[in-house]
Amino acid sequence: MLDSQLAAYEKFKSSSSQSRDNEARSRRSKLSNDPSLPRLNSIHQGRVVKIMEFGAFIQMVDVTQQGLVHRAQLSNHRVEEVADVVQVNDSVWVKIVDIDEDDSGKVKIGLSMKYVNQGNGDDLDTGNVNYGRELENRKKGNVASTFNRAPIELTDAVMMSVVCRKCGGKGHLPSECFNGPDTKYELIPEDEELDYDLTKKRERSHKREHSHRKEHKSKKHKKRKRETSRSAR
Repeated sequence: MLDSQLAAYEKFKSSSSQSRDNEARSRRSKLSNDPSLPRLNSIHQGRVVKIMEFGAFIQMVDVTQQGLVHRAQLSNHRVEEVADVVQVNDSVWVKIVDIDEDDSGKVKIGLSMKYVNQGNGDDLDTGNVNYGRELENRKKGNVASTFNRAPIELTDAVMMSVVCRKCGGKGHLPSECFNGPDTKYELIPEDEELDYDLTKKRERSHKREHSHRKEHKSKKHKKRKRETSRSAR
């Protein structure tokens, strides 16, 4: 009895899920054919206008409505902080990967940056194979999904290869940069850092020793002067 009830529930759940998917596909298909909306899978240049915890809002040059680049679509690597990848007013290339409506009927435009060459705007997923596979993986809860990848450990070796977009220096993220646009600083490699510290320590030691000798000579000279003065009396 219990097995038959469970089987009936699973069948109902599968049927309900399939019905929702069909409705979503039908809705998206209708929106993609709306001439007042941008074309699905088209590439656009835009500007970052707002950063949120879950992604970045982009104002595209030739589209009135803003679109959202979800955090999972910013980069091929897992992104912990959106500000590590983009900042407000950054110029970016985006691909329209989804056009849908929310419960109120408002159109939502989903964008991706990782499937577009940020240098020249070339489409890096022309057949939408990678994006389609990513959606399937996420729907199934597959750990191979881009969003579910383990975060990359920021070791010294990794950090040395990071180039800051703000100042052009290496060894730090944009969110860690405290320099103005005309100044740079770079992470000093471990061996050089050790040599640098040792050199500074030696310099400080020599200065202290020189100061001590100078002070000792001055005291000795004053003492000799007092003794000479007493003898003269």
